[in-house]
Amino acid sequence: MARILVVDDEPSASSEISGYLRDLGHGYEVDTACDAPEAKQKMAENAYDVVIADMVMPSGKEAGLGVLRAAKQKDSLTQVIVLTGYGNVSNAVESMRAGAIHYLEKRAEEGVEFDILHEQVKEAILRRILLRYVHDVYKSLAQMRSGLSGISSQVQEYSALLDTVARTKDQVLGPLGVKPESGN
Repeated sequence: MARILVVDDEPSASSEISGYLRDLGHGYEVDTACDAPEAKQKMAENAYDVVIADMVMPSGKEAGLGVLRAAKQKDSLTQVIVLTGYGNVSNAVESMRAGAIHYLEKRAEEGVEFDILHEQVKEAILRRILLRYVHDVYKSLAQMRSGLSGISSQVQEYSALLDTVARTKDQVLGPLGVKPESGN
């Protein structure tokens, strides 16, 4: 079950989005926040898989980017979708550089295009799962590598010992009266 935080200063927008996501039947646990400070407080208290944040809130454009940065700072694997009613290329680029997975423009008359948002949420959840898996695999490989380095040094020591024994075979067996086989 994915946990999602919807951040929008328009109560009707956050209510519509959170209700839509809950009603999908995917078991999403959805929380809402009405501004950046409340969002940051909720992120401090909870772990979210996906954060959907309005870019422009009462405290300005930086409010949405602040939410995005706070989400990424708490957990770099948290996926952030930025919503805006004031879409432009510059804002989209800035959001993506800050770590947003998507940038979705709200339509003046229609609001959020829920089908698109749903696809983006599904993609964000899948991406988080895959990134967590890759992170876990790398962690396991690093642990295995550190374990193998100890084994590797032991193998090198034994190999050196065997080389030494092989070079001294004649000296060891000769005095005992056993003649070493030729060709070995």
